[in-house]
Amino acid sequence: MDISVSTPLFAVTAVIAIAAAATDLYSRRIPNFLFVLGCVLGFTLNVWNDAWPGLQFCAGGFALGFAIMLPGYLLRFVGGGDLKLAAAVGTLLGPQMVFLALVIATLFAGALAVVQGLHAWLSGQASLPFARYGAMLRFLLTTGRLTYYRPAEGEVAAMRMPFAPAMAVGSVLAPLLVTAPI
Repeated sequence: MDISVSTPLFAVTAVIAIAAAATDLYSRRIPNFLFVLGCVLGFTLNVWNDAWPGLQFCAGGFALGFAIMLPGYLLRFVGGGDLKLAAAVGTLLGPQMVFLALVIATLFAGALAVVQGLHAWLSGQASLPFARYGAMLRFLLTTGRLTYYRPAEGEVAAMRMPFAPAMAVGSVLAPLLVTAPI
């Protein structure tokens, strides 16, 4: 199947991803309604356009979006809504495009996290993790064993950030980058 995305699929993806980003920013939750709507529209539009290859396309996108986000969910780096959003976007964009969208989203989220952390540190709202890193290094040097101390409340590394806005950026940019003329 072609890696490009049709205009209706792109429009539906953009609307669902932007709606998820808005609700995630406002309430720190992504409604199940957006997940179900994205999956139903993804499967319906892809099967309508391409029958069996369309079904394989959206099922592969669902599975890959889910599989990529699952370790982050299990380690509590992302929430269940983020996991479901990636799967729903996968049904709309397919496996290759959801992979690119998640790469872009991860890079964008990382940049936002650095900016958020620097802002929190410079404004005095959070402390840097160097004391914790020093304690882990001292433990290693004195005992010869590795250890990990969780970030303390009020530390930059303990701050939470919604992922859906980054996913919206990735979901919109990925199809545009692939179809853009070189």
